[in-house]
Amino acid sequence: MTLTAGTIYWLVASTDDVHGTSFNGGWKVSHLGDSAVLAPPSSWVFVPSQWPAARISGTRLQSVGPVSTEKREKATLETDTATRRVKIFSNLNPLFSEPYLPGFGLRIVGPSVPFNVEQWRALPFTPRTSVEVKTLSAALSHTSGTNRINLGLYSDSGGVPGSPLPGGQGSLTDIPDSGDCCDLATLRLPGDVALSGGVQYWLVASPDNVNAPDFQGKWLDSTNNICAELFPRQSLLWTDFSGYWVAAQIDGQSE
Repeated sequence: MTLTAGTIYWLVASTDDVHGTSFNGGWKVSHLGDSAVLAPPSSWVFVPSQWPAARISGTRLQSVGPVSTEKREKATLETDTATRRVKIFSNLNPLFSEPYLPGFGLRIVGPSVPFNVEQWRALPFTPRTSVEVKTLSAALSHTSGTNRINLGLYSDSGGVPGSPLPGGQGSLTDIPDSGDCCDLATLRLPGDVALSGGVQYWLVASPDNVNAPDFQGKWLDSTNNICAELFPRQSLLWTDFSGYWVAAQIDGQSE
């Protein structure tokens, strides 16, 4: 079977209503989409993904004939070592017009929001090689209160966020309003923060309890983990939903 690049397809698992009408099972979830939540004074709590795990393998088709000038220039840029620029992590879907779902995500709440519990959110990532981080970007939205939030890099401690990395923190203002799309809240670090390849780290969004304790907003879901479900005996329509993988991108340069 031949698939066309840039086209969205769906992998479907369904019951065999002829030979397996009594089947009862589930689709295991991937670790991609995992996160963590903190509600002080409690400890960090690991939150498993809701993104079904799968792998599709095949063979890349090569075009016949000379390589175009555009492709040659692109290859040169991708292998240029002069700038050493590298995308350390990104779960933004390049095939969707919206890299995240406006209005849909996990809540971030300051300690002074009435009738609410303070909540921090964290996204794990693992660099493939040793790198130096320069910018942190997250799909954060502002719902109410002072428009200010903290964003930073943390170490890992047994599968949950550990300690803040020196020089890896900062505050953001002008967070997009809830429902707007598609700007990312971006923090440029004052200096380079070195990360080791193959080591898990965490990108943490937290309320600024000093300057903005009344902040309330969300870390919005990436469109890179859309799922769908169908209950044929109830409806013939598929219902899509998010696997709750909060959207972010981390950029830097190779060491």
